Amino acid sequence: MSDSISVHIERFGNDITNGVIPINNFDDSHLKLHPWLLENINFCNFKMPTPVQKYAIRLLTISHQNDLIAVAETGSGKTAAFLIPLIDRLLKYGNQNETKIESKGKGRKKDKEVKAFYPKALILLPTRELAQQTYNEVLKLTYRTPLVPALVHGGIIIMPHRLLALKYHGCDILVATPLRLIEMMKNSVINLSQSTFSVMDESDRLLDSSFAHQTGEIITQLPAKEERTTVMFSATYTNKVVGLVEQFLRNDHVKLTITRSLPPNLHQLFYWVVETAKYEWLKWVLNQIDLNNSKIVVFSNKKRTCDNVCFLKIIL
Repeated sequence: MSDSISVHIERFGNDITNGVIPINNFDDSHLKLHPWLLENINFCNFKMPTPVQKYAIRLLTISHQNDLIAVAETGSGKTAAFLIPLIDRLLKYGNQNETKIESKGKGRKKDKEVKAFYPKALILLPTRELAQQTYNEVLKLTYRTPLVPALVHGGIIIMPHRLLALKYHGCDILVATPLRLIEMMKNSVINLSQSTFSVMDESDRLLDSSFAHQTGEIITQLPAKEERTTVMFSATYTNKVVGLVEQFLRNDHVKLTITRSLPPNLHQLFYWVVETAKYEWLKWVLNQIDLNNSKIVVFSNKKRTCDNVCFLKIIL
């Protein structure tokens, strides 16, 4: 189905003038990924890069330090598209997971002297489920490397010993959701002033009314946009995203859009349903299908809703 995929690249600013040559494989001789990272890519059984990976990895390697906004559908491989160049950069140019207290010469001899940890890269996501999934991918791609990842999200209590370990040992790559991250910044546990690589995954959701204020607050704690690489990934390119691109990205940046045309045998129907009637409508839709001979996937944005849908299937 490669013939149904469309790739569109727009370049903004004065300094970005060269064309973008996509990679054909992960061991591309021009890419020169770190050997440890290449080993982990093989361990993950990544055979060939997806379209978004072919372009994003090329754009984000150290020799092409571009800010990027990428629009690609869910399941397109976008997580690896930003993790591979991020990890490659940290492996090649230092995993300096040191605190500023140490850089001032005070060292880390006593736990109480370490006030915060300073991640080198921040990956911001709207939900803890997405954060956990992304963190799992980070663990795979940093396996047996010196890089230290950390996960911060709501819904759990961070035990004091884990908090102390974070503050003492620091981390290189921080995967976080907005509310818990802000809480830990206010408590001086996390400092983003050294996060020179920032990723906003699901940007359309991070910039909607639920998260916009928190996302903006976090961005202000990062280095100036001229001093960091910023990557925004989104399934849709909403007006809200368009309006904030200039605020978050450098003037010189690239917009990458990966679209897939619908196969001729795929049909889409859209039902506008009030919240309280969703389950009844879903029951009606499912009853129109021969459930004995069909495979059905029902997507939901919450685990609790998935449980309810499973129960609904049982009572049909």
